[in-house]
Amino acid sequence: MSSEKIKEDTTMTTTPAEDAPALVKKIGRTTYIVRVHFSKTTRKP
Repeated sequence: MSSEKIKEDTTMTTTPAEDAPALVKKIGRTTYIVRVHFSKTTRKP
């Protein structure tokens, strides 16, 4: 691996709600954060 620093793209198109549910899972040295969004405008078929 090179000595270059890896920059992560943290730009988000939408701002998550503060009370949005999230699942945090750490695998090795990587932490995954999964946020769930439920739309209020969708309809059931």
